[in-house]
Amino acid sequence: MAKRGRPTNESLGKPAFDNQEYHAQLMRNQSSKGAEIGELPPVKDPARKERCRKSLLEYLVTYFPNSTGIYPFSQDHLRVISRMEGCIIGGGRHVNSVYRGFAKTTISQLSALWAASYGYRKCTLVVASSQDSSEGILAGVLLELENNDLLLEDFPEICVPIRALEGKVMRCGFQTYGGKRTGVYTGKDTLYLPTIPGAASSGAIIAAYGLAGGVRGVNIAAKNGKKQRPDMAIIDDPQNDGSAHSPIQIIKRLEVIRKGIIQSAGHGKKIAIVLNGTVMRKEDVVDQLLDHGKNPSWQSERIPMVKKWADAHEKHWQVAYRNLRHGYDPHLVGDKERAEAQATVYYAKHRAEMDKGCVVSWEHCYDHESELSAIQHAYNLLLDDPPEVFESEYQQNPDESINGGSTAFTPELIISKATGDARRVVPQWATHLTAFTDVQKDLLYWAVVAWDDHFTGHIVDYGVYPEQQRHYFVLRDALPTLKSVCENSNFEGSIRAGLACVTKNLIEHEWEKPDGSVLHVEKMLIDASWGNSTDIVYDFCRTSGHPTIVQPSHGRGITASGLPMEKWKRSPGEKLGFHYTESNRTGKNRGIKHVTIDVNFWKSFCTQRFTTKSGDTGSLTIFKERRVDHRLFADHMTAEFYVRTQGQGRELDEWKQRPHKPDNHWWDCIVGSACAAAMMGCTLDSSGAVPQRTAKPTTQATQTRIGAPRSSFFITART
Repeated sequence: MAKRGRPTNESLGKPAFDNQEYHAQLMRNQSSKGAEIGELPPVKDPARKERCRKSLLEYLVTYFPNSTGIYPFSQDHLRVISRMEGCIIGGGRHVNSVYRGFAKTTISQLSALWAASYGYRKCTLVVASSQDSSEGILAGVLLELENNDLLLEDFPEICVPIRALEGKVMRCGFQTYGGKRTGVYTGKDTLYLPTIPGAASSGAIIAAYGLAGGVRGVNIAAKNGKKQRPDMAIIDDPQNDGSAHSPIQIIKRLEVIRKGIIQSAGHGKKIAIVLNGTVMRKEDVVDQLLDHGKNPSWQSERIPMVKKWADAHEKHWQVAYRNLRHGYDPHLVGDKERAEAQATVYYAKHRAEMDKGCVVSWEHCYDHESELSAIQHAYNLLLDDPPEVFESEYQQNPDESINGGSTAFTPELIISKATGDARRVVPQWATHLTAFTDVQKDLLYWAVVAWDDHFTGHIVDYGVYPEQQRHYFVLRDALPTLKSVCENSNFEGSIRAGLACVTKNLIEHEWEKPDGSVLHVEKMLIDASWGNSTDIVYDFCRTSGHPTIVQPSHGRGITASGLPMEKWKRSPGEKLGFHYTESNRTGKNRGIKHVTIDVNFWKSFCTQRFTTKSGDTGSLTIFKERRVDHRLFADHMTAEFYVRTQGQGRELDEWKQRPHKPDNHWWDCIVGSACAAAMMGCTLDSSGAVPQRTAKPTTQATQTRIGAPRSSFFITART
């Protein structure tokens, strides 16, 4: 009598291995003898299985002919897969920044299965931007185990127990092999491979985690009762459109990776990590991890879709082909398809010339039904959407200034302008000191800038009131707030108390130079344009005790089509300065003059100061201190971009807010401080000569005294 379990040739009257019949017999055995799965069939092709054990690439193209095996991989794929294989086997940290359509999610998913199936890793975390995304990747792994007959043939120790469940999770706790529980589990966020004696995959775990929820102190209960720490993490697309454009989310996700995932393995063994993602914008999660200077422990590569554009880029693609592809009537049904087909006919006719010189990453990356090549596919993507989309999604090189703004004006530039001067130390060459305060409901942003007579500037200090005990924050998450530190005050009282504290500490402070001499703030402007703060600011400035120093200000974005400030009608007593006016014209008598600033001009002016080489006349630098990296400040400085416009016979820059950078308050402070310097008589040196400077090296004693911890600078105002 044949053994119960895998059917024999005699019992079935069929060849030694028949997937469909064996599965049916397995279910009959399950019904007749409970949860016991019976004897497992032998591996159908041991040589094939062994060959794939030695090569992740071979595994992907052999067992998955309908996904990773459907088209030959590119050389870029081979490098990515080779790095993943090396990391799974030997450990390390790798970042692969690849374009959309690279099959990175499928490769990540199947690599996790390879690591578990051959016993290279016992506990693998599959991490994505959200919990739903990571669970979707895990569901794809389970789908392969339940339906891929090639896997069933060579990995019966995994596939047979999982298929025996028939998708019913409640059966997991009762399933046995040889009378012992298999420990298999197929939950939506965790997959326990069955415990089969002698199997390399025995008891391996694949768990799904979302970065948005955080990954800290991961301990997964193994079936032997012990806690299993992860030894592998495969991170797929760690960000989405929303989080990639949120500075706070970027910081949080980087912290999850650095403090949660990397540290989750404990001290006994380092966790191996592979991150496959796409750069969405400058300084997002993937872009920062690609920076070897910031993350020297990560190996990385940035892979663009197009490595070199065609020689006929302009002649054929950007003119003739574009005109044909886009030359349709949008109101006529089917005309778009006609135009695209006509463009394809044109490409087929001129293909040799149009392809010449073009180098794409993957020759099989295109729609095989409507396109003729990967080159045509890349150009269709380039031409059909704004250029910044292609630069970000496919070239891994997002250019945030592509719709306007200076490509040189970046956060990196701002940070690079930090000099050796300590915080709150005024350069020896400075002759003026100005300040600006930007008023918001919850915080007051302020900055102090030193200038010489020719607009060479140095940012001496900047901050917020009340101070935030974090290196990076956004206004909407401020804690503490003005209201919380002024416990018994209403909105008006908290603004006034905050302004009193900031003004006292900036105006009355003696700002020292290296030789011990001091400067005082000569002009401090306070933004009076925010919400309901206008009357509060005017009244505060009038009663501050410093009416000639502290003045309310309003920013005006004068456009090319608008009336230039020099043509404004002026009342008696009004002063027209260098792109600013000073007047009493407020609609009511507030008893103090206010300043109106042409902010479009001054923002372009300050951009030029930052982009001027340090040491040259008119350059703007910033203090350098070990505890401050200026990352948040630099994001404020670059929170806007300009669009060059024309009108009434003139050209000028119109500045606009970047939607993903909500806070520009220190940018307003620097712009306002520059205008205040003009009020003090600063002008650009028309000769271009660099003023003679006699700055002495700052002594350690001076640094200690003047660069004291910021917490001692303000005394919290309470009323």
